[in-house]
Amino acid sequence: MDTPKPDTLARRKKRGLWMAAKMASVSYARELAPEALEQVLASGDVPPPFAPYLMHLLDEAPVPIMVMAVEETASRAHLPPRQIWRNVAKLAESLSVHRRALWAWIQDRCTAGAWEKRCR
Repeated sequence: MDTPKPDTLARRKKRGLWMAAKMASVSYARELAPEALEQVLASGDVPPPFAPYLMHLLDEAPVPIMVMAVEETASRAHLPPRQIWRNVAKLAESLSVHRRALWAWIQDRCTAGAWEKRCR
């Protein structure tokens, strides 16, 4: 039984940044804008008011939503996805999130070229 390969175009249509921003905002009165999340992921720097949102996102978001958010950020910021994954791992480490090892592992896989198609 052959499984269809994931389609990057189909994932882009799902608005990964929007979904990730909504997920990050679930416990808070104010919402994190997708554009603000994009800036944080692209730069690797989190302004102090956004730190709780990022901690929640990196601890709770399903990996497929983060994959979509990373791909969308990379496309919009004209950066390689591996750079965004590096930023995600850096953010997870600096914020001491519980799943920081997961984000570091994904970043390592990208750096090692194991996921060349996903991380270019």
